[in-house]
Amino acid sequence: MKEQILFVGDLLLCDQPVLYGFGFDSKYKNDYEKAFIDVKSVFQDYQFVVANFEAVIRNRTHTEDSVNEWSMCCDETVCDALVKSGVNVVSVANNHTYDYGKEWYDYTVNCLKKSGIKVIGEKEKPYEIFSVGNKKVGIIAVSYLKVAKHASAPYAFSLSEEELQKIFQDMDCDYKIAYIHWGSEFITSPNQKQMELAQSIIRAGADAIVGHHPHILQDFQLVENKPVFFSIGNFVSDYWQKRLRKTAAIIYVPDQKAFQVLYGEIDRGYCPHLNKETERIIFTDDGLADSKKIFKERMRMRLEYFIKILTNFYKIRNKKAFLKWFSSRIRYVVKFVFKEAKDTDVIYENYKNE
Repeated sequence: MKEQILFVGDLLLCDQPVLYGFGFDSKYKNDYEKAFIDVKSVFQDYQFVVANFEAVIRNRTHTEDSVNEWSMCCDETVCDALVKSGVNVVSVANNHTYDYGKEWYDYTVNCLKKSGIKVIGEKEKPYEIFSVGNKKVGIIAVSYLKVAKHASAPYAFSLSEEELQKIFQDMDCDYKIAYIHWGSEFITSPNQKQMELAQSIIRAGADAIVGHHPHILQDFQLVENKPVFFSIGNFVSDYWQKRLRKTAAIIYVPDQKAFQVLYGEIDRGYCPHLNKETERIIFTDDGLADSKKIFKERMRMRLEYFIKILTNFYKIRNKKAFLKWFSSRIRYVVKFVFKEAKDTDVIYENYKNE
């Protein structure tokens, strides 16, 4: 086993709402381990494998057969699948773990911990220190997405530079990595807010940043001469677009204080695959995405969602419940779409509250 840490991106171990009844959870809920069959041998080569757990573990019944009760959810057997596949550290600091409130957030965290998985990103203590060879590596997880309902959530949310600085000072380790949920979905370049956050997090004491949430690969850059991987993409998801199925696994080698990358792709059956050979990190700077570019890409994505629904409506579970949810989402988007063109964060503010 290599005395190294492997970081992967978003684990969307659930049905996205637009794939309600034929997404990831519906396909694998009786055997989640099948989804990791090709990367299991890779994971087990590394001492620690870190992932963003972007779902809710929830007991569901058929009397609650609606999008708002089933989407973004999975069963607790997913924990055993993660352990057997080699994932042993997950972040719960993201914009979906609190979708069903504190009861199911707590249930999710407890299930993960009970299985032996280390959980990072909790509000009271958002980090863990890992002994890797003769080095100690601290990993902290924080979400910086502007979701009003989540402001009081029990995960690390929008920590200030001062708050981060205090936490970093308390972390007794050789190297500090921030594992951050941030940015604009579906955009290949980071936005201005991400760049400002990166600078702030590094000033606070981070030696490197590994990012997720945009669901697409973004630039790897040097910020203040520190490595920042703005987004390493999805790792398990039921997105169907090719650009959203490309992924990267970032490897940290403590005894060299160096990073490497394994590129890969998620297949159309929602399963990840990684290349066998590591590659040298190439840092680039292709500029920042402005609000116009972000808005344009979101509208493109909404059109793709609409086409997916039209062409796959026959697969959707409980069509009456789905249409009720879908009409409410259309009203929500229409309500905020003109504000969103200027303030791209506004679409998150009342998410799950409308």
